[in-house]
Amino acid sequence: MNTKKKWIKIATVAVSSGISQALTLIFGILLVRVLTMKEYAVYRQGMLVVNMLSPFLCVLSPISLSYFLAKEESEEVKKYYVKQTVFCLILTSFMISLIVFSFKGQIAYSYNNQMLSSYMLYFAIILFTEGSTQYFAYYMVCINKEKIMVGMTITFSFLKTFALLLTILIQKDYLLLFMRFYVG
Repeated sequence: MNTKKKWIKIATVAVSSGISQALTLIFGILLVRVLTMKEYAVYRQGMLVVNMLSPFLCVLSPISLSYFLAKEESEEVKKYYVKQTVFCLILTSFMISLIVFSFKGQIAYSYNNQMLSSYMLYFAIILFTEGSTQYFAYYMVCINKEKIMVGMTITFSFLKTFALLLTILIQKDYLLLFMRFYVG
């Protein structure tokens, strides 16, 4: 592969990441403006649980996957590595999400916020989704599918922001409605 094509790939991934970060900034600004202080605290505490446990799921899957994929010539073997890793991530993400949901009362108690307990199902679903897709970018780059990765990155960032905008338009029970749209 020549240098020009490599730079185009790098630029494409960088621009998509920039667009995703810009949408995340807009999302954050809107979220702070729309939710009450109590609702925002519930959202942030729930996302804190998700963000604390998501990296833990990385330990349970082969971090060296990108190394093996880059070294392997056979597409069949590459697909095998990816399938096994995705299977492990989905299985462990499901188990940890189930545990989080099972201990929703204790989690809410530890944050001294009983309202968090009633929203823990949504955060468990977000944890499952984030945990089982966290190596998505590595997979796409390793198998030369950067365009799919770029499209998915921007699409999901946009959908999260769109869910919040839709909630604002409906103007009713912001946090509950937003969590339903967000998970959906």
